[in-house]
Amino acid sequence: MRERPKILRKTVVPDGAGGEVEDWSEIAEVWARVLPKSADEKVEAGQVASVEVYEVTVRVGVDIGTHDRLQWKGKVCTIQAAPEPPSGDLYRTLTVTYSPNGVE
Repeated sequence: MRERPKILRKTVVPDGAGGEVEDWSEIAEVWARVLPKSADEKVEAGQVASVEVYEVTVRVGVDIGTHDRLQWKGKVCTIQAAPEPPSGDLYRTLTVTYSPNGVE
């Protein structure tokens, strides 16, 4: 495990004017193995959009779910799957996607 991605979680804070603002805050920086799984291009609204899929293996112990995001090498990725590992396993594998056109 050579990579150090950050796990981001959405937070809601007062905006000072009586409303609220959503923001993404770092909740953890983890050691991980990041492997590319696939890349694809599709046409959306007349523009080409690419999507990269990665398999990210991390140690068990950090609460990570599909409501979080993963930031790695300047890319903010959507966590598509974060299954709990079988009991006793030390690692879990996440499936994340990245779109240069914006978070999916």
